[in-house]
Amino acid sequence: MNSTHLSAPAEIAADLRRRADERQPSFSTAAIIATCFPKLTVTGHSTTTVPLGMLMRAMGHVIIYQRELPIPEQRVRIAHHLAHVIFDGHGRIAACTYAPDAEMRADQFAAELLVPLDELKPFVWRLPPDENTKDVIYWNQCDLIASRFAVPARLIDKRIRELRAS
Repeated sequence: MNSTHLSAPAEIAADLRRRADERQPSFSTAAIIATCFPKLTVTGHSTTTVPLGMLMRAMGHVIIYQRELPIPEQRVRIAHHLAHVIFDGHGRIAACTYAPDAEMRADQFAAELLVPLDELKPFVWRLPPDENTKDVIYWNQCDLIASRFAVPARLIDKRIRELRAS
């Protein structure tokens, strides 16, 4: 995957945050969707009642998230499915298809939308340990940053590792 392909989600995410006047974390998916996608419907349901994901309907797209999930996880799922609306939503029902490249792009977009690296950088004071080391202080940092960005700590860990690699 080339770097131009990866920069598109970051540029689009930054543009959406700007248009919605979301200038500091935690970035509101509700404000971004209301401003930039006024015909998009986002609704929570129990996992037993409807398929989860993104659906097409006559009046526009619907993003359905699992109501039982913690709010930080709901936000990541909504941002992920918003990527499917942006990149893959031209006349197909994304909930019924699986394409690894589209899923990877949607994950990257969600990370860029909710935790842009430039916004993350000032909060990071400890770099991650190697994969086999348990570092309580590092994970405490991830928890603290996660609460600021209102996302799961695992996403903060992923973004800090990307920050270190860049």
